[in-house]
Amino acid sequence: MLDLYFAQNRFYDPADHRFTQEDPIKDGENWYGYCGNSALSRVDPYGWEQIQIREFVEKKNGTISWNSRKNNLTIKLNGTYYYLPCNSGYIWKYNGHFYTTDAYLYQALKLNRPTIWIDPLPNAAFKKDTKNGVWYAAVNAPQRGAGYNDFYDFAFQICNYTRFEAFFTASTKAGVPKEWRIEGWKGNYLNMGIGGEIGLYYRSINTVDHSLSLDYSSLYSDNNKRYFKSLLCDRLNHYSAVADTDMMLMQFDLYKGSYNPRNLLFIRPATTHWWITGFRPSTEIVNCLDLTMVGSITFPSRDVANAFMRTVKPKPSSRNSKLSNKMTTQLTNTKVSFTWGGYNK
Repeated sequence: MLDLYFAQNRFYDPADHRFTQEDPIKDGENWYGYCGNSALSRVDPYGWEQIQIREFVEKKNGTISWNSRKNNLTIKLNGTYYYLPCNSGYIWKYNGHFYTTDAYLYQALKLNRPTIWIDPLPNAAFKKDTKNGVWYAAVNAPQRGAGYNDFYDFAFQICNYTRFEAFFTASTKAGVPKEWRIEGWKGNYLNMGIGGEIGLYYRSINTVDHSLSLDYSSLYSDNNKRYFKSLLCDRLNHYSAVADTDMMLMQFDLYKGSYNPRNLLFIRPATTHWWITGFRPSTEIVNCLDLTMVGSITFPSRDVANAFMRTVKPKPSSRNSKLSNKMTTQLTNTKVSFTWGGYNK
């Protein structure tokens, strides 16, 4: 008998109250988490450990130099020059070397990020961003015609997700008043992996879409009809995806944990869209409230931007109705930048 306990890829000595060796895969500042806490069922194909940029580039027969005047790294790879700003929040310096994560480096150097695309189902409705290693929806995705209503969130409660929402009235670029609904989500998407979304929707003012009538009360006894209608409502307040002319420039980064370059999961670059999405496949399950989304939306005017900032509210997790994330916003011209993460007390 060794009088030791085997726990997560290493031994624990109860006499000394410590592990006998550190974990070979260091999860950020926590050296005691290993492959999603399951060394037998999970692997580490994405390399959560930090990447030394010089070593990475030279292994690919590239060159790297420091431009002190522009405060960036100049990299030449396969005959192409790349310039990595060192004040971007994605790069840090330690012991004289620059480090980053694969989430930043592969897309910055336009390389295909190592990704396990094991599930073919998302191919039907999503596209692959091989540089960032995520599934994403195109502007003309089939989901556009489905719009949005509360029933979608009700149906997807099987997922571990949280969301924010904003309701306000504002005119479109054509000057037509609309009731707007802007929704954001982040969490675990079953076969899609870890991901996030921001969607833009609107409808005519004081309109309920009667074409989507859902009256299930006939399935219940007379005594239950009033309760059922008040609980689920006999009609859905449905919103359509915004028209091309009302799409907005949006972007976000998703972090596993706090807003820290070491925690970056993936980047969704700025794009004009009605529904910006990103889903990183084959990743371990992470509590949706432990994810941080940092992004921005560029609105058509300051009035619309201010309406969003006044009304946006983080909602509870699908798994815990008492917990939600904090959200901070900042307005620059017509662009609202936000950080959505950390627990509301």
